[in-house]
Amino acid sequence: MSKNRALYICIFLFFVYTILNIYASQQFNSLFFHLVTRQKKDDAVLFLKKIQKTAYFSDQLSVFTRLYGASIQEDLQKETEERDKKISQLEALLEKNKYARDVLIKLALLYYENDHPSRAKNYYQKAQTIDPEININELDKL
Repeated sequence: MSKNRALYICIFLFFVYTILNIYASQQFNSLFFHLVTRQKKDDAVLFLKKIQKTAYFSDQLSVFTRLYGASIQEDLQKETEERDKKISQLEALLEKNKYARDVLIKLALLYYENDHPSRAKNYYQKAQTIDPEININELDKL
């Protein structure tokens, strides 16, 4: 009789565990999604920008698109458009003063981010001609 009682207790505990597990999985899933979507979208955009030139980008973009929707692709495009706008503004400044060291450095960095290494190198070399003490590791590799 004690073996049957122990078996019934085990079955009962397993049943309670299963019910609690199902309930918790439903609650935690929505809680996790809520936390991720509210606070981490900007981090996801930053991450995708950093890996944009790698083979993993398309897989990760599809993961984050499922998580955040198509708006994440719009955010990535917006970043590129803002960089292009900054480049236009800085090049207009450079026409007024072709020896503006800081403008040359910013242009080099923006072109580097836009995956135009030859233009980045050109502006970086011009900036180094004006100020030989400039040392930016990422641009020195160009």
